[in-house]
This record gives sequence, C-alpha cells and structure tokens, in this order.
Amino acid sequence: MIRLAGCLRDKPSSKDWKIEEVQGAVPLPDFVDLSGYDSPIENQQNTGSCVANAVVAAYEHLWRRLNGARQYRDLSRLFAYYNARLRSGNPTTDTGTTIRSCLDACRVQGICLESTMPYDSAKWYERPSDAAYAEAKAHRITAFYLCTEFDHLRKSLAEGFPVVLSFEVFPSFNQLSLMAGCRCLVPARNQAVVTPWR
Repeated sequence: MIRLAGCLRDKPSSKDWKIEEVQGAVPLPDFVDLSGYDSPIENQQNTGSCVANAVVAAYEHLWRRLNGARQYRDLSRLFAYYNARLRSGNPTTDTGTTIRSCLDACRVQGICLESTMPYDSAKWYERPSDAAYAEAKAHRITAFYLCTEFDHLRKSLAEGFPVVLSFEVFPSFNQLSLMAGCRCLVPARNQAVVTPWR
C-alpha cells in the first residue's frame, strides 16, 4: 500500500526567503529537463514521509549536479522525516510534515547517509543515533526559497534547481490504480478538495 496525504500545509512565515527577492531576470526556455541528475525513485511505503522523500531527492539531485552525474550519494529519508516531525512538534506521530519543517531540519541538522539510517517504514518513530547526527552535518541545505508564482518555479527550473512542491487533490485520487496505468477518476461536481497530496 502506498500512503498519500503526508504533507501538511505550511503556514505563511515572514522568515521565508522568496525566490523573487534573489532572482534577477532569467530567460525562460521552452523546455527544461533536469532528469539527468535525479536519484532512483524511492518507495515511501505506508508512512507519511512523502515530504522527506521529495526533499532528500532534491538534495541528492543538487549533490549530483555539483559533483558529477555519475556520483551518487544515497541519503536517509527516514532521518529527514524524523527531524522534520521533530521541528513540527510531532515526532511521535506518523502524520506527515510540512515542506518548510523538512527543509529547515535539513538546513540545521543535515541528512545522514542511507547506510547509517536505512529506510524501514516500521521504524519511522525511532530517534536517529548520535553518529547519524554527527554524519549529517556534512550534508546540510544552506538555503531554500519560497516560490509563490508559477513563473518562480519556471525560473528555478531554468536555472537548474529542483523544486519541492505540493498540490491538493480530490479524494478520488486515493482510488488511483497503479495497475490501471495511474488513471484517476474524474471528481464529481460537488466534490470538495480536501486531500493535500505532495
């Protein structure tokens, strides 16, 4: 089973660095493909760790871009998920987290290697070891920016930066069938958007 809806809605913060405050005019190409630096697709299994999966994948992407596409550093999604929940104030519940909490946790604590804290969905609640925290300091996010408009996303991608985003879906999205080619039912006219999915 794959669990959806592990991303909690971020509250606006005056501390956010908005991408428009740091970006100048960037010509927008018709097409951008950053997939050459992507790490392998991971399975979050039955946990609310989708945000941690996305943030770690973005960090791994940037690491490969800076160090060569053939270089791959597998980082711990479980480490990021625990520390994001800790920053959100809910380390003992598997209720997901906000994108900002996960990015901020990776900025402050960093991310240890996957081999140090392997992904085991049954261990989502376990505190990382002191050795994991020490190792994580070598893999910190230095900055992250809030994109508030579609063109900000386009500019970030045009500059070669991956974007972690979320969107809301209709409840029928949870009926998504991987066996049916990932087709989703069309929502009824009266169906409200209630499920955050990131």
